[in-house]
Amino acid sequence: MTTQNATNTSNPITVAQGGTNDSSLTSYSILCGGTTSTAALQNVSSVGTSGQVLTSNGASALPTWEAAGGGGAGSVINTLSTTITTRISTTSTTMSDITGMSVTITPTSSSSKIFIWGHLSIGSVALINVVFQVVRGSTPICVGTGATGAQLNVTGLAGIVNANTFLSAHFNYLDSPATTSSTTYKLQFASCNSGFAAVINQNQSNDNALEGSVGTSTITVMEIHG
Repeated sequence: MTTQNATNTSNPITVAQGGTNDSSLTSYSILCGGTTSTAALQNVSSVGTSGQVLTSNGASALPTWEAAGGGGAGSVINTLSTTITTRISTTSTTMSDITGMSVTITPTSSSSKIFIWGHLSIGSVALINVVFQVVRGSTPICVGTGATGAQLNVTGLAGIVNANTFLSAHFNYLDSPATTSSTTYKLQFASCNSGFAAVINQNQSNDNALEGSVGTSTITVMEIHG
């Protein structure tokens, strides 16, 4: 039902009469002009989250809330990294976490991509292989498909020449977690031969010589604007 107020206009008051033509508004929301000179005003979707900025989407669309410094599609929003510098080993043929090789990131948007990259310094005894994989939460990602029997679907495999050497295995992957929840990326590894150690950041023999030097391993994640 249309009512009349003291200014003799309809309720809600129209844009032409100096009003918004809205009977209610979202608390703390941003108002934008309508699509015509007499149309109702528009609300920017949501009120954003702490630290976000309002970004223009051009003359024909409402602005949107985004992470500060997010820029356009493909730009880097956030970067996190961790590096381990000590020797870690396992004799298990079952994948296990590499202690310290994990990064937790909270995407600002469910459309964001997460770019994961890094390297592992890997050693073992002569002619023993070491496998490793990238894991999101508890789910392996960036792994092969079609493994059968004793085979595993993994991110990579390092073949060790002898006990006095170690090598660097590099990896990178663009993930689409589709979430704004806290997400952990980590690395796992295993020896391909039961009883023989797979070693991170050093050769297997740990000899008192230059080839026994201790290396580093790193995992880095970047949130990419979707």
